[in-house]
Amino acid sequence: MPKFEIHHITRYRYDSPVFESANEIRLFPIDDDSQKLNWMNTEITGAPNIHRYQDFYGNTIGVFEIPFAHTEMCISSSFVVETKALERQTACETANWTDISALANELDLIDFIKLEPFEKEKDIQNIIQALSCRLMDPEDAALELMLYVYTNFRYKKGVTSSSSTLMETWTLKAGVCQDFAHVLLYMLRTLGIPSRYVSGYICPNKNGARGTGATHAWVEAYLPGQAWIGLDPTNNCMTSESYIKLCTGRSFADCSPVKGTFKGEAKQTLEVVVSVGYEDGTVIEDILQEDPNCTPEERQKVDLLNIQIQQQQ
Repeated sequence: MPKFEIHHITRYRYDSPVFESANEIRLFPIDDDSQKLNWMNTEITGAPNIHRYQDFYGNTIGVFEIPFAHTEMCISSSFVVETKALERQTACETANWTDISALANELDLIDFIKLEPFEKEKDIQNIIQALSCRLMDPEDAALELMLYVYTNFRYKKGVTSSSSTLMETWTLKAGVCQDFAHVLLYMLRTLGIPSRYVSGYICPNKNGARGTGATHAWVEAYLPGQAWIGLDPTNNCMTSESYIKLCTGRSFADCSPVKGTFKGEAKQTLEVVVSVGYEDGTVIEDILQEDPNCTPEERQKVDLLNIQIQQQQ
């Protein structure tokens, strides 16, 4: 079982003092059959008490407050985790479309099948039909849709943000792992395949995967007889022991690492630093920052798209 050491630092800076900061964090790795948490430590500015509980989807949530005035809030999460690749059946006779349809009656899966309103729903239905997805078995159809997203959407930092909508990603045909995951989620759910958003990390590897050493997002699809299988549309691959899961949910909104509010009129800046240590001593560090290679034309396209969306609301 590969062992990884992760350091995830989130730092907010404010240009004037703020107070009564109330926050919610999802920075506790999932402990399940695919990964084992060996050790963890969380440090926060002011050393507040962290109340922990499990949400509806089984994620560990931490809640804390910083009542006093402060101009910086730092959340440092460190942990050691061991991962393993789960054995999968080479064939699953029960994974057919009849059984997929029956999953609509499973209460635990309803949230992962429900489709949100989307203007381009017809376009997605046409793509599914053109790819003949329903003539394949469900797993092959899922893999085909993952390939479609990988092939038709360009990986580009800086053109989207954590608040970008599915419509923005669909129009730009570009984005990062979070955006790729949201597109694949909608496609799979259109087929009736229960699918959930996963946030976490890709650990160091030698295959040049996009997102290596950084926070990452992918999709898990539920197939009868196989349970949840991990699909990474950013890299067009199934997940392996190089993936560490932090949180699962319907979308990024359920998996945001940090949410919070504060009193005050300060403007804030955010910096996220993630370092991933491998057993051989290799350490990869990733800093969340704006991509300097994003062209002015791409930025203008994003600005125009946001204006159009605001006008429609």
